[in-house]
Amino acid sequence: MTAAAADVADVHAITDRLLLEHGEFDPIEFLLRRGWLDYADFSAWQQGAPTSLQAALQVPVEQVIGTLEQALRYVRAQGLLRERRPPDAAVIGSDPHFALLCSSLLKRPRDRPQGDLFHDSASLFTIDALRSALARHDRSAAAVLLSRLQREAPRDAPGYAALDAAITADPLLTAAQRLQQIEAVLQPAAQRLLGPAARGYLAPLWVALAQRLAAENPDHDDLRLHPSHAWMAAGHWRDAALSITASSRDWTAEPALIARLAMIQARQHRLAESRRLRMRLCWLFPDAAGRTLDELAADDPDSALQRRWPEFQLAEPPLPINRFPAWLLLADARQREWLLPDQVPVTLASADDQACYRALHRLLDAPSDIDARRDLKALQPELMQAFLSLRQRGAL
Repeated sequence: MTAAAADVADVHAITDRLLLEHGEFDPIEFLLRRGWLDYADFSAWQQGAPTSLQAALQVPVEQVIGTLEQALRYVRAQGLLRERRPPDAAVIGSDPHFALLCSSLLKRPRDRPQGDLFHDSASLFTIDALRSALARHDRSAAAVLLSRLQREAPRDAPGYAALDAAITADPLLTAAQRLQQIEAVLQPAAQRLLGPAARGYLAPLWVALAQRLAAENPDHDDLRLHPSHAWMAAGHWRDAALSITASSRDWTAEPALIARLAMIQARQHRLAESRRLRMRLCWLFPDAAGRTLDELAADDPDSALQRRWPEFQLAEPPLPINRFPAWLLLADARQREWLLPDQVPVTLASADDQACYRALHRLLDAPSDIDARRDLKALQPELMQAFLSLRQRGAL
């Protein structure tokens, strides 16, 4: 699969998940899922921050526009219809094309006319307003709407009432118990009852938990109780990264934290930084690297790494994981720019790996470098043979 085809597949996969979970396509939710918008910036924008949504994008607006158009074509082909987003005072952006793309939702055609909703039940309108109130954590409005729902549809009220009550954490719950409550109870209930509004409801709960974890035990050995876990669940990628790098804990010596930080960087589309961290794992903690690369998420932004890792595993003769970074120089041209030889970690455990990487990197810049050829052949003759084979085929 080419990089372009993989990118299209990623767009379709994210879009399919949104349609499955929400029954509609929201361009802004797509940007959040894609990692091109940090939820902290989105939340601030929703609350009237002076910056526009466009200013908060993690990638150039031209790239966003092209990808959104691709997703919208895919959605329209499935028969979804455009609806205007409810009016909002917040500024979407200065680019009129971007603003237009984000000003609408695409929804499935209704099975019956809108007017039949009045015939069915007034409770549908109450529930819609209640979902919005819970997503805003507006407990005053929620109390009024819950009282109305109790009269109109008493069977529906308890589930929403439970979500409302859980907005304020029970002070008797430990941080671990609150985590369990959010993951096992509140998250599935919010997704079932609130639909697209679930993220708005859940994100502040995760933020409050992250802040509590940071105050109580910022260096917890259980990574589920590390603040980064809750920050990631909230979609606050910058805060998640900071909770690792600004900690007193030496994250560079812990493979689990390196892997987590790499994933966070990838979600912010800092692919060079993410790639360097994952290659560090290969050199210093190869077993952990293998597990990490095996478990890359289907929507990980480093799609080239996803494609190349299985190819490396099938290489004949097989190569050790600590040679994957050097092998990747031949398979992905961006590796040469993203990880320069002087960025290879210098440790006793990786001295040969560093020499191998340097030799192959030099060869790619100067294919006739005799010293580099000799060094690479001595360190890893299989890579030397692969280099020569690609050169003969004109693939380098």
